[in-house]
Amino acid sequence: MVSAANVAALRTDPNVLLVEDDAVVTTIATKGGTVKAQTLPWGVDRINAEKCWVNTTGDPIKVAVIDTGIDSAHPYLKVNIKGGATFVKDTRTYTDDNGHGTHVAGIIGALNNK
Repeated sequence: MVSAANVAALRTDPNVLLVEDDAVVTTIATKGGTVKAQTLPWGVDRINAEKCWVNTTGDPIKVAVIDTGIDSAHPYLKVNIKGGATFVKDTRTYTDDNGHGTHVAGIIGALNNK
Protein backbone atom coordinates (compact mmCIF):
# COMPACT_ATOMS: atom_id res chain seq x y z
CA MET A 1 0.00 0.00 0.00
CA VAL A 2 1.35 3.41 -0.94
CA SER A 3 1.04 6.17 1.64
CA ALA A 4 -0.84 9.40 0.96
CA ALA A 5 2.41 11.30 1.47
CA ASN A 6 4.14 9.28 -1.26
CA VAL A 7 1.25 9.86 -3.66
CA ALA A 8 1.32 13.59 -2.92
CA ALA A 9 5.06 13.68 -3.58
CA LEU A 10 4.61 11.88 -6.89
CA ARG A 11 1.85 14.28 -7.97
CA THR A 12 4.20 17.25 -7.52
CA ASP A 13 7.22 15.58 -9.17
CA PRO A 14 7.82 17.30 -12.55
CA ASN A 15 8.99 13.96 -14.01
CA VAL A 16 5.67 12.25 -13.27
CA LEU A 17 2.97 12.84 -15.85
CA LEU A 18 0.08 11.08 -14.12
CA VAL A 19 -0.75 9.25 -10.91
CA GLU A 20 -3.71 6.88 -11.02
CA ASP A 21 -5.26 4.58 -8.46
CA ASP A 22 -4.51 0.91 -8.96
CA ALA A 23 -7.75 -0.81 -9.92
CA VAL A 24 -8.88 -4.38 -10.25
CA VAL A 25 -10.27 -5.16 -13.70
CA THR A 26 -12.00 -8.26 -14.97
CA THR A 27 -12.93 -9.72 -18.29
CA ILE A 28 -16.54 -10.07 -19.39
CA ALA A 29 -18.05 -12.89 -17.38
CA THR A 30 -20.58 -15.38 -18.66
CA LYS A 31 -23.72 -16.10 -16.69
CA GLY A 32 -24.10 -19.69 -15.61
CA GLY A 33 -21.19 -20.80 -17.78
CA THR A 34 -23.13 -20.17 -20.99
CA VAL A 35 -20.88 -19.42 -23.92
CA LYS A 36 -22.19 -16.32 -25.66
CA ALA A 37 -21.60 -15.50 -29.31
CA GLN A 38 -18.47 -13.40 -29.68
CA THR A 39 -17.97 -10.05 -31.27
CA LEU A 40 -14.90 -10.03 -33.47
CA PRO A 41 -12.29 -8.16 -31.42
CA TRP A 42 -11.00 -4.94 -32.94
CA GLY A 43 -7.39 -6.17 -33.18
CA VAL A 44 -8.39 -9.41 -34.94
CA ASP A 45 -10.54 -7.46 -37.38
CA ARG A 46 -7.83 -4.81 -37.86
CA ILE A 47 -5.33 -7.35 -39.21
CA ASN A 48 -8.04 -9.28 -41.13
CA ALA A 49 -7.13 -12.49 -39.29
CA GLU A 50 -10.61 -13.84 -39.92
CA LYS A 51 -9.81 -14.05 -43.65
CA CYS A 52 -7.19 -16.73 -42.86
CA TRP A 53 -9.65 -18.90 -40.96
CA VAL A 54 -11.12 -20.34 -44.18
CA ASN A 55 -7.71 -21.99 -44.75
CA THR A 56 -6.50 -22.68 -41.19
CA THR A 57 -7.27 -22.00 -37.56
CA GLY A 58 -3.90 -23.22 -36.33
CA ASP A 59 -4.84 -26.86 -35.70
CA PRO A 60 -2.87 -28.95 -34.76
CA ILE A 61 -0.31 -26.36 -33.61
CA LYS A 62 0.69 -26.68 -29.95
CA VAL A 63 1.51 -23.54 -27.99
CA ALA A 64 2.87 -23.13 -24.46
CA VAL A 65 1.92 -20.04 -22.48
CA ILE A 66 4.45 -18.98 -19.86
CA ASP A 67 2.51 -16.48 -17.80
CA THR A 68 0.46 -16.13 -14.59
CA GLY A 69 -1.36 -19.44 -15.05
CA ILE A 70 -4.68 -20.25 -16.68
CA ASP A 71 -8.29 -20.66 -15.65
CA SER A 72 -8.75 -24.28 -16.69
CA ALA A 73 -12.53 -24.07 -16.16
CA HIS A 74 -12.97 -21.06 -18.46
CA PRO A 75 -15.81 -21.90 -20.89
CA TYR A 76 -13.92 -20.50 -23.90
CA LEU A 77 -10.67 -22.32 -23.10
CA LYS A 78 -11.29 -25.58 -21.25
CA VAL A 79 -11.67 -27.70 -24.40
CA ASN A 80 -8.25 -26.57 -25.66
CA ILE A 81 -6.19 -26.84 -22.46
CA LYS A 82 -4.06 -29.97 -22.42
CA GLY A 83 -2.27 -29.44 -19.11
CA GLY A 84 0.08 -27.16 -17.30
CA ALA A 85 2.75 -26.76 -14.67
CA THR A 86 3.71 -24.17 -12.12
CA PHE A 87 7.22 -22.99 -11.43
CA VAL A 88 6.23 -20.40 -8.83
CA LYS A 89 7.48 -21.00 -5.32
CA ASP A 90 4.78 -21.99 -2.83
CA THR A 91 2.19 -22.87 -5.48
CA ARG A 92 0.96 -26.33 -6.39
CA THR A 93 -1.21 -25.70 -9.46
CA TYR A 94 -1.09 -23.68 -12.63
CA THR A 95 -4.38 -21.95 -11.76
CA ASP A 96 -4.26 -18.29 -12.77
CA ASP A 97 -4.21 -15.99 -9.75
CA ASN A 98 -3.92 -12.83 -11.83
CA GLY A 99 -5.92 -13.18 -15.06
CA HIS A 100 -3.19 -12.18 -17.48
CA GLY A 101 -2.23 -15.74 -18.40
CA THR A 102 -5.86 -16.60 -19.09
CA HIS A 103 -6.14 -13.51 -21.29
CA VAL A 104 -3.04 -14.48 -23.27
CA ALA A 105 -4.23 -18.08 -23.61
CA GLY A 106 -7.56 -16.77 -24.87
CA ILE A 107 -5.85 -14.86 -27.66
CA ILE A 108 -4.08 -18.03 -28.69
CA GLY A 109 -6.61 -20.78 -28.20
CA ALA A 110 -10.10 -19.61 -27.23
CA LEU A 111 -13.12 -21.40 -28.59
CA ASN A 112 -14.39 -19.88 -31.82
CA ASN A 113 -17.95 -19.32 -30.67
CA LYS A 114 -19.27 -17.08 -33.44
